Amino acid sequence: MPPHGTRAQTTSWDALLEKLRGVCRSELGAEVPEQEYAIDASRAGQLQRGSSYIAIGIALGEIGRFPVAEGYFRRALVIAESQDSPVLAANAWADVGVAAAEQGRFQHAIENYRNAVDLWLRLGNEKMAAANLANIGNAHFGLFQLDSARMALQSALKIAQGIHDTAAIANCQANLANVLAASGKLGEALNMFREAKGLFVHVGDKSGQSQCLAGEAMVYEARGETKNASGAYLQLVESARSTGDRRNEGIALLGLGNAQLIEGDAVKAARYYTLALDLAGQTGDRYLQARSLGNLGTALAAERDFEKATGALEEAIRLSGELHLPDIQARAHWALGLVFEVLGRRDDAIAQQGKGIALFERLGMPDFGQSSGHYAEFVRRSTTRRR
Repeated sequence: MPPHGTRAQTTSWDALLEKLRGVCRSELGAEVPEQEYAIDASRAGQLQRGSSYIAIGIALGEIGRFPVAEGYFRRALVIAESQDSPVLAANAWADVGVAAAEQGRFQHAIENYRNAVDLWLRLGNEKMAAANLANIGNAHFGLFQLDSARMALQSALKIAQGIHDTAAIANCQANLANVLAASGKLGEALNMFREAKGLFVHVGDKSGQSQCLAGEAMVYEARGETKNASGAYLQLVESARSTGDRRNEGIALLGLGNAQLIEGDAVKAARYYTLALDLAGQTGDRYLQARSLGNLGTALAAERDFEKATGALEEAIRLSGELHLPDIQARAHWALGLVFEVLGRRDDAIAQQGKGIALFERLGMPDFGQSSGHYAEFVRRSTTRRR
């Protein structure tokens, strides 16, 4: 979850959060926070109880239990509004936004982030306003609304530059680089990832460095520079594991699988995708799960294991639709159509490819399936070759 800025990081807060983390990660952690700590928190004053609810939510979010976490953030929000505490309310709105975004409810996240921005600006806290504007940009990016994402991130960057916040500048640049890459401006994206990484090095933010390394690797991959991509993904695995960054570790495993698939080794690709899928299951990362399933389905199809491939791709379609991830859903539809084509299920193939094309067109990538979908195209080439 993103940093919480000006929230007072007192010794008592740190002790509570650390205790909750331990409980949540224990064998009984699925149930204890809702029971024991909700009761403990009720003994304190109203604002202290609100802060405790936020701590519970953060600890639950760290183990992927975002729906339950959101409930605690909303409890904190009720207290903040009843006690007229704009600081607690701003933190709670932001945290509700984070929980919603992690569940793929990006539009709902945007609405909550906007409430947080308004409060932080009213309080004169430009640092936190910029952080939440950046979150708005990232949520728009999740919806593939690239123009809106760019405008929000540029607004956040302008504020960060005005207050000379190097870490915030680096964060905005890294996220803007993602938008540039998604817009096809790969050279500009690569330069911005490198610039942001230098700033993250300067402030000692290893997680930020991993984020930029992931971006660089994906740009190399998109440019077809497989060896450079593999090298960057291997560095990312090492970096992410050293900092406990499970999301970027998963992205690196997917990237290594992609490189193997492009090189023609579907068996090794499937192994990497399976590792990423296992990691998603351990952490409750549904975004990583959707991506892993789509890629695994394609690799399994290339191995001619069409039954398992169909199951993985259908699950990827279902999950990516639930999470509002149209790019993943479009690729899975297209790949499943190719599988049905090989199996002689022509009507089903046409239906799936039609759905994929419609999504690509909605995303502004009408030619993706035909010209740029190298994972799906690999299925076609490999299955045709082995027939």
